[in-house]
Amino acid sequence: MTLITHGFNSDVDGWVSAMANAIASRGDLAIDQPRYTVDVTDPGHDDGPLSVVNTLQAGPSPTAPETDFPELVILLDWSDVAGTLPFGGYHRSTVDVAAAVSDALLTAGFLGGLPGSVAELPFHLIGHSRGASLVGELARQLGERGVWVDQVTTLDPHPVDGVREPAVPFDLEWGDAPMIPWDNVVYWDNYWRTQGDDALDFTGEPIANTHDVQLVESILTEGGYPFDHSNVHLWYYGTIDTSTDPPANNGDYDVPNDWYGGSHPSRTTSGYYFSRIVGGTRPGDGLSVDLRGDADRDAIDWDSAVWPNLINLQIDASDLQWTAGEPIPASYYYQDVDSDATVVFYLDADKNPYNGYGIEADQQLLARTGSVLVHGARDVATDTIPAGTYYLSARITDADGHTRCAYAGDAVTIEAATMATVVGQHVFYNNSFWDTATAENPDSDDEMAIAPDKTALRPAELATSDNYTSYVRGINGILVDIDAPAAVPTAADFRFKVGNDNDPAGWSPVTATPIVEVHPGEGAEDPDRVAIIWQDHAIENTWLEVTVLAANIALAEDYVFYFGNAIGETGDSDSHARVDANDVLRTRNNPHPFFDPAEIDSAYDFDRDERVDARDILIVRNSQTTSFNELKLIDLSGSKAKTVGLSCPPCAPDLSLDGPSEKSDRPADMDTLLLEPLRDRAEKRRGIRSQGSDLALRLILTDR
Repeated sequence: MTLITHGFNSDVDGWVSAMANAIASRGDLAIDQPRYTVDVTDPGHDDGPLSVVNTLQAGPSPTAPETDFPELVILLDWSDVAGTLPFGGYHRSTVDVAAAVSDALLTAGFLGGLPGSVAELPFHLIGHSRGASLVGELARQLGERGVWVDQVTTLDPHPVDGVREPAVPFDLEWGDAPMIPWDNVVYWDNYWRTQGDDALDFTGEPIANTHDVQLVESILTEGGYPFDHSNVHLWYYGTIDTSTDPPANNGDYDVPNDWYGGSHPSRTTSGYYFSRIVGGTRPGDGLSVDLRGDADRDAIDWDSAVWPNLINLQIDASDLQWTAGEPIPASYYYQDVDSDATVVFYLDADKNPYNGYGIEADQQLLARTGSVLVHGARDVATDTIPAGTYYLSARITDADGHTRCAYAGDAVTIEAATMATVVGQHVFYNNSFWDTATAENPDSDDEMAIAPDKTALRPAELATSDNYTSYVRGINGILVDIDAPAAVPTAADFRFKVGNDNDPAGWSPVTATPIVEVHPGEGAEDPDRVAIIWQDHAIENTWLEVTVLAANIALAEDYVFYFGNAIGETGDSDSHARVDANDVLRTRNNPHPFFDPAEIDSAYDFDRDERVDARDILIVRNSQTTSFNELKLIDLSGSKAKTVGLSCPPCAPDLSLDGPSEKSDRPADMDTLLLEPLRDRAEKRRGIRSQGSDLALRLILTDR
């Protein structure tokens, strides 16, 4: 909020309004300017209470959704009590006027259309002549309520206080506030000139501990107003409207271009350039020592201070682009003399707190500070922020509901987070021929040991033989391919459970701790490949549930998959995973000696040594199961109340005499498998081989 006011024998209809117009017209600022006139009057001209009323003079409503970048401007007209020619007229002291105005600015709803107090906004107070005394005193009185003022700009200050008054005819003393810089002002700049204390053209005065700029009288004389006292506000106007051809004009006079540079500061890097809205770097001599400047000002009486303050919110980064989830480093100063306060950070699509603060991003509890201004910092979270362009804002609120807000200067860009995705999951045969380097197989590794014929079972699916292995060492190796994880995965990013029914919610946690190895860029199409390895036999003849937890690696949600293990099972049935004589027979009928090595997807190479031999037959014989302890073909679709395969009377083996080959679709002849050793024993004992003995053995088998 910018407040501009005049001095003696003036009002807001001339240069004051022109200055507001110049601010609104600056194309580089692109602001919306709700403009109010605030009139201060003494209705009875009897030193009674002052009346303070306001009118929305121009511009949009500050609460309108389309008012994106408001800079509220108050034209403070106190001409009724400022004094007039020829000999002073009716007047009140700047102390009285400041008291009435500060009360109004701190009152919620004072400005029409604003739901809160004007004090919620940062203040820039600009005053000329007596008006400089008024804005300086206004800053003090706001400070005693606890309110910091962002900037005070005094233009040729001249309080009517009996000092530097022309002896003829203005040797007056109206009790105006002296020009004292107060320590609740962030930045104070003062521009002045003098023609001598007794000159009829009122002289300005310097102010210590401000950015104090004395303009050269002889330069100001060359153009502008007849009196150089007024040329000071015209010079400042020229730092707002910097046009040179045609020259800037405030409705009264052109601004001479040669007023800038040389003995005077540059036009584009002084004056209004130091305002918060332009954002120029402020010189240290005008910046409060409490904010790491050099200006050590007079102390405010903070005993009645009740307002919290949040000052100089800024983003501590040069690159203003973040991915959602990355924190924005912010810093600020705060003070709350009498209570704790809470600061809430927002990312707002515009710079208008009155049409909504934006998306809440973070908050922080701040302890009572007393009269000390404290430096604070926060890494503002962006986890909940959609992609877009925003302005970082903050709102500080105390226990009594007093609120002030601040915006950081430049816009920030939030890009949508690249969510991590699980793009692959594999089971591999750890400690097998395929991943153990030997002279015969020097290039072996975990990837070479992946079971190419096995795929993960996902939630809502029905298990098949594609989802479980028959490896004698059980499940001892899983590979998970994760694209763009937000952090390097660790064992803590996974949850493992085992069970053998349709309700994984009731399964038991895996107690064995796996080794987790991350191989960046080694997955299919370059995602990160995570190898999870257990000791042999830690997980066997059961289902393993693997949950990849979303939080740390930034998955959209937890990712769940399953692999099973049934040692010795050859995939001979679509309806169960029982290991029985049929699997024994199929294994015997599909040998692979050293000169005919088995492929990695062989259904009969249970130890994955590239051979199908007596060792594999022994494995399958020793691993036979029944309908009670077999690996169940679990149904995760929720369509079945009981596990598939608890009993299987229709699944009796085919007793045809032809033993299947590895490529055969026919079931094995279990009868032949069991008859063969009995027949051999009978022949040795009797020396006979006949159909009758074959029948007798069948009867024996049937009886058994």
